[in-house]
Amino acid sequence: MPQSMLSSSVLIENKNGSSGSGTIIFSGKHAREADGRVHTYVLTNWHVIDPSMLFRFTRTHTRRAHAKGEQRERWKVKRLAVKVTVYRYAASGVMSEISHQADIVACDKEKDLALLRLRTGNLLPCARFAARTHVVETFGKVWAVGCPIGYSPFPTEGIVGGIKKAGRALRILASTPIFFGNSGGGLYQLHDETGHKLIGVTTEVGSDDGVAVAHLSLSIPIRSVYEFLERHSFGFIARVQTAP
Repeated sequence: MPQSMLSSSVLIENKNGSSGSGTIIFSGKHAREADGRVHTYVLTNWHVIDPSMLFRFTRTHTRRAHAKGEQRERWKVKRLAVKVTVYRYAASGVMSEISHQADIVACDKEKDLALLRLRTGNLLPCARFAARTHVVETFGKVWAVGCPIGYSPFPTEGIVGGIKKAGRALRILASTPIFFGNSGGGLYQLHDETGHKLIGVTTEVGSDDGVAVAHLSLSIPIRSVYEFLERHSFGFIARVQTAP
């Protein structure tokens, strides 16, 4: 299995205690701004960073001298940061990690997608996208890579069973085992000559009337990712690494 599949996977943690996974999709010199730092973008699920959970409201009392001597209440809003941990792998196999604070630059609740931006000093390995027109191969082998229960990136192997319509959205059905914390990680398909490519974003475990079904995962197809990035006018979508 290509090591870049692990190197482009990250752990995402909120200060409310929840965690999930993400995939680095872009990092390059043309992303530099005036501060000289590289802007790296991470793709994940909307429900992993759920914006409604990223703000803390605190109530304070302020005494002011006025006619009735009332005590007024004031509400302060404090934004809770999202922490992203990036993993690096040496040739010897030894792994190191470094954490960054991330900004949320786009989210789409309906598609269950979100994009984070890190400010780093170095270029980071990125996942290779499948083509927008990629057709998922039924019964083809796939890998789901994520950070289950807060651990470092971990791959699981499975077979594609088909495409399912979930409400207004499409989902890739696969037999890749996933666990709590895998949400937002990448779903890859391997090819002998062209290497691996990102064909989807893992979003949930399959269930029947609320009961989780073992070895059944649902992922967002890569076409929806292209639509999400284009809708929010991210110009780098034309320069992401793609595999034939």
